[in-house]
Amino acid sequence: MLRIKHVFIILLLLILVMINISSMSYATAVTVTDSNLNTALQKFVSSDSNKDNYKISVSNNIITITSDKGTYTLNYDLSGKPTFIYEANISQGMSYADFEKKTDNLSIVMLGYLAVANIQGVEYEDSAAYFAKNLLQAAFSRLSSANTSNSYTIYDDTNMSDGVTIEKDPSDTRTIYASEFGDHVMEYVNAMYGEKTSYKDTEGFNTFEWTTERQDVTTTSCRLVSTMIVNLDADFSKLKGYSGAITDSFMNGDITEQNADYLIKLKVGQKCNIVSSEKIVGYETSGSSCIEFNSDKTVITATAVGKANGYIYVGDSNTKKSIYVIVEANTENQTLNPISIKIDTASNSNPSNVDITKTDNSKTDEVKADTSNTKTTANTDTKDDSTISATTLPKTGTSETIVVIGISICMILAIIFAIKNKKYKDIK
Repeated sequence: MLRIKHVFIILLLLILVMINISSMSYATAVTVTDSNLNTALQKFVSSDSNKDNYKISVSNNIITITSDKGTYTLNYDLSGKPTFIYEANISQGMSYADFEKKTDNLSIVMLGYLAVANIQGVEYEDSAAYFAKNLLQAAFSRLSSANTSNSYTIYDDTNMSDGVTIEKDPSDTRTIYASEFGDHVMEYVNAMYGEKTSYKDTEGFNTFEWTTERQDVTTTSCRLVSTMIVNLDADFSKLKGYSGAITDSFMNGDITEQNADYLIKLKVGQKCNIVSSEKIVGYETSGSSCIEFNSDKTVITATAVGKANGYIYVGDSNTKKSIYVIVEANTENQTLNPISIKIDTASNSNPSNVDITKTDNSKTDEVKADTSNTKTTANTDTKDDSTISATTLPKTGTSETIVVIGISICMILAIIFAIKNKKYKDIK
């Protein structure tokens, strides 16, 4: 009997160990290679997140980025933590416009971060929203820690109207005029970038470190080096859905998919016509910038993936009707048929939550949807997956199946052991 008790004590201990193991995190990062990095960047080029129409090529540890504004290069190193470096060569005599162009791209290392996050299974819109929030926090942090006595004001006097002049104060040494910027380049850079700045998203998900510093400084030139180091030990799965959460926080909380007068589902590029016997006098929207109204407020155009809600005001009485708009990706770049909603002040008995993507006959009085081509209507449920890795980020913890099997094996062995001991005792 004593041995049986020992067996069950051991069994209990084994179960506790298995439970403890099952609660541990075994999430591992997808290794970043030249190949999947290039694939991720090309995926970004064709995505809706590529607002600047970048063209990107990858070769010999160099990422070349081309846009309407010029060509830029990022050096990268994947031997340890993925690292991306952008360098801006600064020299005395350069124009303020050229200086702005180069320093505005210090944040272009973000592309490396977006690509690595995408390899880990995060959609571009989520990682971009997260990085943008941290970029804003970094700017505020830099401003709050800046030495105001060492600050400068740049006054752009290069695009003034004919006949307009400004009176310069010779004693004001902290105002630099753009027309004279070439004489003050290093003075300005040494003041504004004299100290190395470093920003980590430690208050967020601890996914990156971004630094900016001067290197090879002389009296007439230097290099401003922006470095992005991505932390693959972070749990990138926490970024999933981040953009949606940010959007939801800015939406009108009183209007939901369930209670909106009109639930409008579109794809990027598709239009929704507002049909009314009365004038549409105004509108207000909250959420992401995913839709645009035309000048007379009778057409809504889906411009980007996202969600928005708000009100449309109709007639002299300013009757308002609530709308909730969901815009999905147009992955095949289709030319989509427009859909329509009918709004009138007299129609106060509109059914709640009219989903204009529905085309059933019971709603034809309220909904005028073009059903001539059902393949291009907005009620397609297929969701665009902008991730590029076929292997998704593993969930934390071991599989429940493994745990159950492990516990079962332990129980079977314990029972067999107990039976053998009982038989042995009986023989004795």
